[in-house]
Amino acid sequence: GEAAAARRRAEEAEQDLRAERADRAQLEARLEAQGVRLGKATSALAAAEVSLEEAREEGAARADALRRRSAEHEEDDHKLASKNNGKAGGGDLNKDVEELEGVLRKKNEEILELQAQIDLAVQSKGCGGANSGCLLS
Repeated sequence: GEAAAARRRAEEAEQDLRAERADRAQLEARLEAQGVRLGKATSALAAAEVSLEEAREEGAARADALRRRSAEHEEDDHKLASKNNGKAGGGDLNKDVEELEGVLRKKNEEILELQAQIDLAVQSKGCGGANSGCLLS
């Protein structure tokens, strides 16, 4: 009797151990899949940040060029105004600069939105956020 009871307990313990190992393998697979998704989202954010930085640099360079041209045009307009007794025309360069600044603001908003989405995804997995250091763990 005691030997049979001991064997049953050993078999039950072995079954419990197998079930725990299967659960653990399943959890590890899920964590790995979440890590892959977070990795992809992080890569997308990094690419968007690079794109934003490039857009900022290009926008800043274009804005500088437009400001220089605008200053040159204002100088030319001033000279024309002096010659034509105050009859001067204006350009649309300021409008172009404002348009570029609007594009940059929109890109900034897109980046902030992506960062918020990643933070939400990370927090929903029990991490502390994009700057907590646990994104790919």
